[in-house]
Amino acid sequence: MTRLLVFIICLTPPIAAMADDLAAELRELDTRVLPTDDASRKRNRYMLHDYNRAQLLAANKKSSAAWHAITNSKNPRKRWEQFRHEKLDLLRNSVAQFPKPPNTVSMVVTRTIKGEGFTIRNIVYNSRPGLNVTANLYVPDPVLKSCPGILINHSHHRPKTHGELQDMGMTWARLGCYVLVPDQINHGERRQHPFVTSKDYAKEFRVSRQDYYFRYNVGIHLHLIGDSLIGWMAWDNMRGFDVLMQQKHIDADRLIIIGAVAGGGDPAAVTAALDERIDAAVPFNFGGPQPETRYPLSEDIEQSFNYAGSGSWESTRNIAFSAQHGFLPWIIVSSIAPRRLIHAHEFNWDKKRDPIWKRYGRIYGFYGMSRHLEYALGFGELKQSSKVASHCTHVGPVHRKHLYRAFSDWFGMPAPEMEYQIRRDEKELMCLSPQLKNEFISRFVHDLAGDQARESRKAMTKLREEHVQSIGKLQHILSFIRDIKKSESKPNKLIAVSKQTTLRFKDISVDKFAITVEPGIVVPTVLLMPDKTPNPPIAIMIAQGGKERILKSRTDAISTLLFEGVAVCVPDLRGTGETSPTYSRPGERERRSWDTSLSMTNLMLGESLVELRLRDLGALMAHLRTRKELDSTRFALWGDSLAPVNPPDLNPKVPLGVGNMPKQSEPLGGLMTILAGNFEKDVKTIYVRGGLTGFDSIMNSQFIYAPHDVIVPGVLAVSDIPDVVANLTPLHVRLEGLVTGLNQRATPAQLKRDYQTAIEAFKRKDASQNLTIQSTVSDDCDIAKWMASKLKGSK
Repeated sequence: MTRLLVFIICLTPPIAAMADDLAAELRELDTRVLPTDDASRKRNRYMLHDYNRAQLLAANKKSSAAWHAITNSKNPRKRWEQFRHEKLDLLRNSVAQFPKPPNTVSMVVTRTIKGEGFTIRNIVYNSRPGLNVTANLYVPDPVLKSCPGILINHSHHRPKTHGELQDMGMTWARLGCYVLVPDQINHGERRQHPFVTSKDYAKEFRVSRQDYYFRYNVGIHLHLIGDSLIGWMAWDNMRGFDVLMQQKHIDADRLIIIGAVAGGGDPAAVTAALDERIDAAVPFNFGGPQPETRYPLSEDIEQSFNYAGSGSWESTRNIAFSAQHGFLPWIIVSSIAPRRLIHAHEFNWDKKRDPIWKRYGRIYGFYGMSRHLEYALGFGELKQSSKVASHCTHVGPVHRKHLYRAFSDWFGMPAPEMEYQIRRDEKELMCLSPQLKNEFISRFVHDLAGDQARESRKAMTKLREEHVQSIGKLQHILSFIRDIKKSESKPNKLIAVSKQTTLRFKDISVDKFAITVEPGIVVPTVLLMPDKTPNPPIAIMIAQGGKERILKSRTDAISTLLFEGVAVCVPDLRGTGETSPTYSRPGERERRSWDTSLSMTNLMLGESLVELRLRDLGALMAHLRTRKELDSTRFALWGDSLAPVNPPDLNPKVPLGVGNMPKQSEPLGGLMTILAGNFEKDVKTIYVRGGLTGFDSIMNSQFIYAPHDVIVPGVLAVSDIPDVVANLTPLHVRLEGLVTGLNQRATPAQLKRDYQTAIEAFKRKDASQNLTIQSTVSDDCDIAKWMASKLKGSK
């Protein structure tokens, strides 16, 4: 009866008018908490960047200290080998869950092309069940009694058929070598998208860059299962060396890997580090100074050089945990010693000052094998034109001269008097005709990765069921968030109120403050309190758009909550709202955004932004528990998207980099509330609007319309969002308008299927009425009244 009276009173004209007035004022409320001068705004915008930079500097300092401890020890070689072994184990665990290597790699020749002193075999070999590799194998004709084997990783510019690759394949084959040039994952005949020619999409797009761009999507798919693009590339390479080893008269002591200038050096270095069969490695632009590095190097480069590197949207060198665990690029390359190494650069190189070259020299000196270390370089700089700089697509003629010299010294391989450059039509080098495509079906990476993750989750579920008492169900369900207990740190250790002011209007207090979660990280917050309600419960509203957008978009809900006697807290978790790198351009959060680069860097630091933002939310809740004017035993969490949703009839198959791309979801708010509901005490009610139905939905397509900063490495190997929701029972949980990885509304049938585990979990606790999952979205005021009633009923 009381609820009915409250409902009737809320509908009376005077109260309704007051609510409208309050909503109007809230829309005009200045939500800014931090200083607004130009310097402060820039500092706020760079908050995540500066935090990451400090972490990278710390990682560099730690790595250099470890290096100096090695060189200053009594037995530096022994210390180095212990260090190397530890770092390679960490590298291996990070890049992929490698399957058991096959005894023999299945290989089929689909076409043979006769040349002058060589033969080209178009081949298909199997890398793992369901995944085939297309490659060109250049074979000497006649085959010598002892033949070196060379594998070339092409760049991200062009696949295996490009002219520079042909030049190397034909020339070395004529000199008596087997040369294998495979298509890397997502390139050439292994592309994971349908945009092969300009006819494949109605509007203009960059056809030649789609293989390159879609590496981003493939990388997300593999991150979600705990693997990586570079890990799968390295595995393909290892199976490629199996193919070489199966060739007639191959010399197992002369196996070479070459990684091209733009993205080819990365997997080549990792492969050589993990596969000791490789006798020599030439990883261009990996490990040391990059083409973007300013020349000449500074005098203090030993201290100032960024050994760890930093994240970007596509680079395969953004290896998760690399900065945290110390297997930095230069260490990956160094681990090749005492096998042969060419420190290779696309452009000019400051040999005298390069700190990496000096470290390589010391390591090879440990073994007395300095002659096993060589270098290759070009001329000019990246920013210069091809007339004055040695730009190339893979490995140019000027670079190959250095390779010929080194291979001659090391392996007795003759250098050519003149390179063979009578190139074939690229169509001849295609391995799969339309008919053969049906015979050699290779599944999409997202399908294979999705199946792998589902099998892993089944095993994890069985483990939980068998050992739930000893290992703890919750810890396993949420084990993808490392060190999650950080979010429960005590206020006196973690929280400092850095700014606090109070405004008043219409019996509503507006408290604007910021908390310092850790050095350099602040969470600006607006707290609205109904003054006439003593010790009100608290509703925290979270969205990627931050407090300003929430207060402008959800004013009806907020005003209703306040009139219902609920305090409303709206924070900017790190990198959102006032501290967003794209504060003035909130829609620019896609593949090439600053947000994506920062998220990638965080993965290198071993911290997903999901984890860090959950820490922020925990810190805020810890602070609110110290506020005596609030009832911190009753929390409600509202996680919102505020992003437009793609209509169900929209075709999501669009080339990357075109205008008017399908809209991207913003599921951060929903993800935060669901996770916090599992870890934070006194949460009574959870509402999610527009959240991601599950990470598994991202695995259903090669197209992804979700931001990188909600990606957590390995999440799908252990759990998914519906599993976490199942653990919320018996809280009052309402999920509405959930979206798929394509940012389209999940249908009722999809929701019923995906959330069956949660539905059954609530049913087992006789709490079925506490869980609502629907594809439609309710009225803001109705949700606010529902939330308020559940909070009041939880006393």
